Amino acid sequence: MNETHRRRNGCLIGCGVIALVLIAAVAVGGYLLYGSFKDGFIERKEYDAVKVGDAETDVRHRLPDGKSFLLTDLDKEAPAVPAGASCLHLGSLESGGSSDAMVAYRFCFRDGTLVEKNRYEVKG
Repeated sequence: MNETHRRRNGCLIGCGVIALVLIAAVAVGGYLLYGSFKDGFIERKEYDAVKVGDAETDVRHRLPDGKSFLLTDLDKEAPAVPAGASCLHLGSLESGGSSDAMVAYRFCFRDGTLVEKNRYEVKG
């Protein structure tokens, strides 16, 4: 095998390794994005299934935890929080009324009970 063939083979191996690393990076990124999406978004039917007065543990068991980097600042455009309550904000899979709006859901709990739930729009 002459020197030209060795260089060509080395280049092909190097390119193959780089391609595998890029494919792995895209796969890991996609998996993390999917996980964040799954942890922060629900469908309308999931929102409708939860009723004010339900136990907080039951509601939180039924819904994702809302810990998604995709959902920063959802609480800024939400209605005022009921006194003494803590709230869980989730994104919606439905589209908003305008092209730059996203639908969000909020579930507020006090003393172990769901005391309020809201559907509102967040400007994109």
